[in-house]
Amino acid sequence: MITKENARQIYNLYSQIEKCNEIINVLKKCKDQYEKNNEGVDIISDQWGRGQTIELGIPERFLRKEASSFSGTRIYQISVPDAILVLENHIVRLGKALEEEQRKAMEE
Repeated sequence: MITKENARQIYNLYSQIEKCNEIINVLKKCKDQYEKNNEGVDIISDQWGRGQTIELGIPERFLRKEASSFSGTRIYQISVPDAILVLENHIVRLGKALEEEQRKAMEE
């Protein structure tokens, strides 16, 4: 029998995979629209023409244990192809976790 916890885990994993795929699709559509600035950084413009780069960040709560002076940290100017690669790798990891969770659910 599938437990409530199995169902929650499976739902969360499916949800994260769907969200990653949505972001990848948006980034792939943007590939034709982004332009590189003078430093070669990918700039994605929104519907009002405001440019934005892709960022990766770690929330403050994860850094408190390491150093009390951090209030979170980010790296900026991630390229569109690199962002897609990170998301695709994340989907692979989530897929393996999903398979494991489904296997556990069938055993219970």
